[in-house]
Amino acid sequence: MTTKPQAKALDNLCVCKHEGCNNPVQNSTVSTKGYKQVYNRCSACAGNIKRYGITVPQRDAMLANQGGCCKACGSEIAFAKRNEGALASHQAVVDHCHDKGHIRGIICGHCNCALGKVKDSVERLEALIRYLT
Repeated sequence: MTTKPQAKALDNLCVCKHEGCNNPVQNSTVSTKGYKQVYNRCSACAGNIKRYGITVPQRDAMLANQGGCCKACGSEIAFAKRNEGALASHQAVVDHCHDKGHIRGIICGHCNCALGKVKDSVERLEALIRYLT
């Protein structure tokens, strides 16, 4: 049985290129086809830029500007560090408008799930409030 060749990492670790981000980056790898690929930002910054157009330090600054609390309910929240779990209620997430794409704020996991369940509909939320009262 033959195994698929894996990309091998080179021994040159560096720090993410984004100002204020000190996450380590495996600077380059050699792909299975022999091509050298150079990376200069951490996976967290790369993911945030791709999804929301912001870096990890910018995301963290947004949460700091909110006082470390969910923009919707006010509960204390934090972003989980890589490979560290967090309780859903305390896990901070970037909330964005699915229609227009802009970031609305940093909210907790519970508020994020609630918005998802009601499909960001003010009318559904108002109906649920009437139902509860």
